[in-house]
Amino acid sequence: MISFVGSRSLLYIVLNFVFDLSLLDLFRLRDIASYFLLYFCGVRIGHVAGSASGPSHCIRYEDLHWEPSFEAPERVYLCFRSTKTRPRAADTPYWSAINRQAGMRWCPLLLLQQHIKRTYKGVPGDCIFQSVRGGPLPRSTFTSSLRRRLTAAAPLLDTPVDLSKFSGTSFRKGFLTTLGPMVPSHRLADAADHSSVESSRIYTVDSLKMRAANSDLVATAFVARM
Repeated sequence: MISFVGSRSLLYIVLNFVFDLSLLDLFRLRDIASYFLLYFCGVRIGHVAGSASGPSHCIRYEDLHWEPSFEAPERVYLCFRSTKTRPRAADTPYWSAINRQAGMRWCPLLLLQQHIKRTYKGVPGDCIFQSVRGGPLPRSTFTSSLRRRLTAAAPLLDTPVDLSKFSGTSFRKGFLTTLGPMVPSHRLADAADHSSVESSRIYTVDSLKMRAANSDLVATAFVARM
């Protein structure tokens, strides 16, 4: 399992210390926007990069809704029309959303907006993340690009990172391990689109510190009833 520190390190090193969106080339912006979308929505890699069976799960321009507007967004709603557990034919889409993060140097919402500004060609049904040739981004391209960025940037970290432990799935696991201690299991299951709460339990196991805090809650209730 990738911890919060590990997943944060993953995002940090793939940024490669560029802090100005205007300095990002088209495909570097594509990659970084996809990494942040995966991490902040906790969705599977198949929503940004097609698998061997095709891009059926890939998110498309028409699947986004911006509030209050695309030009000045504060929130974006994302509709995943099919997932690993939701066939497209069933018409039971899964929704997620990202707020603008004014306190972050790299805001996931603005990264996605800037990527779309540079790539949208007026076809709503096109995949948001595309290859150099303009088709859906292949899984192999996503993975090789991620590995290349990790290899180039990892030596710049103060703490050594085991690159073999990172993959496209790490972003989803990072989302789950980050959110897990802060929300009930049923909310985490909904956010992850898990078929049952049991699938999310691994991410919501109490720490001893949390269990010690339970004694404070019990004591508060006990005193209140005396």
